[in-house]
Amino acid sequence: MGHDMDVDIDAAIDLLNELVREARTQLAAHNTDLPFLPAQALGRDFRDHAIALHGMMMRVHRNNYRQMRWMAGVSEKGISLVKQLKEQDLSAQRWFDTGGNDD
Repeated sequence: MGHDMDVDIDAAIDLLNELVREARTQLAAHNTDLPFLPAQALGRDFRDHAIALHGMMMRVHRNNYRQMRWMAGVSEKGISLVKQLKEQDLSAQRWFDTGGNDD
């Protein structure tokens, strides 16, 4: 029973970079169009409903923005952590290649 773990670190970094690019693309698209519902859009008897509906649409818009921003940030942090893993893996491999000598 082996305990080796084969991970393609460069592929993981590439996938995380793609996730960051996609999140940024979605953020840019998301911010080009803000929801807008004029108070008079539903008629004079429904002004308060239109205002409430507009507020709800803006909250959904802000929450979506936060989620996409969070996804990009977490992915960027993931890239940093995977790069640290790669460096640790290379360091361990160098250690084994030299027979455990750090010199």
